[in-house]
Amino acid sequence: MSDLITRTTMLLRQASIDAAQLSVHELGSGGNNRVYRVQCAGGRFALKHYFSHPGDRRDRLGAETGILRYLEHAGVGALPKCIYANARQSLALFTWVDGVRPRTVTSAHVRAAGQLFSEMNRGRAITTELGSASDASFSIAEALESVERRLASLMHVSRKPGADRVAAELVDEMTRLWPALKDRTYRQALQAGLDPDEEIRADERCLSPSDFGFHNVIETASGQLVFVDFEYAGWDDPAKMAADFFCQPEVPVSLRYWDEFIDTAFAYLDGPARIAARAQVLLPAFQLRWCAIVLNLFLPVSLARRQFSRAHFEEDHHKRRQLRIAQSMFSQVAA
Repeated sequence: MSDLITRTTMLLRQASIDAAQLSVHELGSGGNNRVYRVQCAGGRFALKHYFSHPGDRRDRLGAETGILRYLEHAGVGALPKCIYANARQSLALFTWVDGVRPRTVTSAHVRAAGQLFSEMNRGRAITTELGSASDASFSIAEALESVERRLASLMHVSRKPGADRVAAELVDEMTRLWPALKDRTYRQALQAGLDPDEEIRADERCLSPSDFGFHNVIETASGQLVFVDFEYAGWDDPAKMAADFFCQPEVPVSLRYWDEFIDTAFAYLDGPARIAARAQVLLPAFQLRWCAIVLNLFLPVSLARRQFSRAHFEEDHHKRRQLRIAQSMFSQVAA
């Protein structure tokens, strides 16, 4: 902790913030990075220490700070502000938001999420300053390839006794289901008049938070929703964003809000019908993809990331928890 205090002091001074009376308190909610509450004479802030690993070269700090600064310049609200970042130290300082994560999702929550997405994309200019979102895809075929890659990576899950073996057996079931689900997705795309191999145009792409869900929301005492965690953000297919939004396992969103979210999120467009059709076609495949994402914890790099993000990490407990979530999700896909 003494090293962190030293580096935090340096970061605050680089940002021209009074670092006197500094205290740093680790928060236990991060899944990828270490998150801290920083209190000093200059105010209260959120500090993120980003995970890095030779097997995972994503620039999380660059993606998050880049899009937040872009959106701040564009006047988009309901977001934290990036105050200062030091890429060499893998540290970034953000405005502090007091509040709690919503436990249940209401219609008002869904509308707020849709309005933020619409605001992010209204009047957007295609810019090379921002890269593609993590695991972005721009055609139905490319989206299905991303599911296959996820499943292929899980073939390396250990079959040692315990949760690992059960996870490996679940992966076997997922892999057996996949060919039929993939064929069904292709058929439904063609029936809807969609070419699975056709890439969407550059002007049809959206700025997506990517990991967009209520697990990444802080609800203030006044009821305002502030959306956080943009480390996977960038350009993506809006249909992928919509399908992903309803697949998030931590704070699930009921499909009864589908039309409400589509109408609100894509209010910046003349008509969202084509995007809605693409998202509907992709949804079952993405539900399986999210089963695979939940099981990432059984892979070495993802396990190392989770161990980095939490000071007290109980591997077996968290593996069993993720396994239960994946089993529940898969039962819905396979039904």
